[in-house]
This record gives sequence, structure tokens and C-alpha cells, in this order.
Amino acid sequence: MAKERNIVVLISGSGSNLQALIDAQNTPSLPNARISLVFSNRKAAYGLIRASEAKPSIPTSYLALQPYLKANVGKTRADYDAEVARVVLKDSPDLVILAGFMHIFGEGFLERADALKPLVDGEQPRKPVPVI
Repeated sequence: MAKERNIVVLISGSGSNLQALIDAQNTPSLPNARISLVFSNRKAAYGLIRASEAKPSIPTSYLALQPYLKANVGKTRADYDAEVARVVLKDSPDLVILAGFMHIFGEGFLERADALKPLVDGEQPRKPVPVI
């Protein structure tokens, strides 16, 4: 039997693309797959509710740019992207899907997804994770 692939899905809105992925899990369209996290940059994104109401429930996480910057004076957009990378990549997913995610990532995220930088200073970089 093939290894189950862990997928993290990033959303910003209603989650209609997310719902299609939830419905496709472990079908011929998306075999041996499990959505292990749904992340949003919008607290009110309905997709977070879709994930929590899925059977079985899918863990969710939320972090918005402006509240992050206000709570972390002196931090930058690159720091925010790095923090998102830490949340999204911490459990070593096999794939990250940007499903209607309305945020353009900079180097802070991309360097960590490509395993050019570690998630946490002092650690070794992990394996690269495809982001589509």
C-alpha cells in the first residue's frame, strides 16, 4: 500500500476549492492523501468552518499580517512569512496547496519551503516541500 501523503491547504475565503479537496481525499482523483492542516490569513474565512466540520475534523490555524505586525513591533513582512512557514511546515507535509490563498509570499516563506533556511534558527533545513 502506498504511503499516505499529508497535505496542508492555505485559504483566504469561503473554501470552495478546499471543499473539492476534502471531497477528493482518498479517491482516484487524490489517492492516499490526508489534509492535515488548513491555514488561513483571514480569521472569518468560511473555509476554516468547512475544515472543522469535515469528517474527520481537520485542524485549522489562522495568522493575519496586520495583527501579527501590531503584536510584534519591529517585525517585518518577511518575519510574518517566516512565521507562516513555521506553522505550515512544522509537521513536514508532503505538499502545500494554495487554494484561493490571497497572499503573495516572499522569501521568508519560500526559502523555508525550498529548505534553503531552517524553520527555527539553529536547526538543519528540512526537506523541500512542493507548493502549488
